[in-house]
Amino acid sequence: MAPAAPSLPPHMPPSHIIFKKATITL
Repeated sequence: MAPAAPSLPPHMPPSHIIFKKATITL
């Protein structure tokens, strides 16, 4: 688990990115 970075690795699934975005929205 790494802190929010300006660029996420391409190997990360989109679902994980959406989850992080949702967390930031909250």
